[in-house]
Amino acid sequence: MIDSFHFRLMQLQNGHHQALQKEVRRLGLSAGQPKILECLSFCGPASPRQIGAVCMIDKATATILLDKMVKDGLVERFANPDDGRSVLIKMTEKGKKMAGKVDAAFAQIDEKVLSCLSFHERVQLMKLLEKLAAQYREADR
Repeated sequence: MIDSFHFRLMQLQNGHHQALQKEVRRLGLSAGQPKILECLSFCGPASPRQIGAVCMIDKATATILLDKMVKDGLVERFANPDDGRSVLIKMTEKGKKMAGKVDAAFAQIDEKVLSCLSFHERVQLMKLLEKLAAQYREADR
């Protein structure tokens, strides 16, 4: 069992998740909010549905997280110029600053974990992880 793929992956995921959540709490965010900030940083303004799909969270969870983020001044809703019946979400200046802090904190954690690998090993690891992720995406079709 200890040498199985799922066990090693679970160990890595659990350790990484704990380190990330510690930083999330330190920054005053709740679980899920960093993913949304990262999504908006990468994609720009997006609909709640798009955010949910990118972040792999259901509609109810996305709504709860976005409501809190609006209340905290991290994001704002605005009318979709292409469809007046829907809204888009964008980061505020406060949200952009927080996204930068999250990105820096998470990069530090990643560097700490990956420091035992050479540059070439890191490149190889990322390629292998993408290959495995593609396998899951293909299996879901």
